[in-house]
Amino acid sequence: PNPTVGAVLISEHGLILGLGRSDYNTEAVRACLQDAGLHITALSEWIVRHDDDEAHRDKIAHSTLYVTLEPSTRRRGTATPPVTSLLRQSTIPRIVIGCPSPVPEKAMKGAQVLHDAGMNVSIGVLEDECRELIAEFSELANGKLQKMARKHFELFGRPLGFLHCSVIESDKVEAFARQGNAFGSDFGYRNFGAYELAP
Repeated sequence: PNPTVGAVLISEHGLILGLGRSDYNTEAVRACLQDAGLHITALSEWIVRHDDDEAHRDKIAHSTLYVTLEPSTRRRGTATPPVTSLLRQSTIPRIVIGCPSPVPEKAMKGAQVLHDAGMNVSIGVLEDECRELIAEFSELANGKLQKMARKHFELFGRPLGFLHCSVIESDKVEAFARQGNAFGSDFGYRNFGAYELAP
């Protein structure tokens, strides 16, 4: 599941430079920075280019980013680097975060990465209101299945997969009962489900 996130970039004089919100394809921070006029390309790492206008560069270099949820340190596949990496390259000096990640293993990691990169980081501003925005995500992300999937990925480095079979052929009932799936079929003298030779 993906959370609902909002972001706004404010100049030192209180002007809105950019607005962004998360959707299926875009992170809120990336949308906000693009709205502010930054040219962003995701390769193996982020490529961030400012406009040639010196005044625009100066506005970004003295701005503050407000975001409702802590930016993630996680890559999205091989194509999209972490949002924290994008922020480090943007030259924004200050970030105000509404609430930390609701996933205990990820909480405060994004803020720590940004702080270590030299950004001025504040967290917990309007935290209750920001948590309301992600209540549904928080419930899903902390459910039993998601916890199992995270633990599995931590241990084995790959996603947790499930085989679900609710409809089976009538001649595979025994195989299903024995193996828990419809693929443990008996073929001649070899039981491929249990890997045993027939007597």
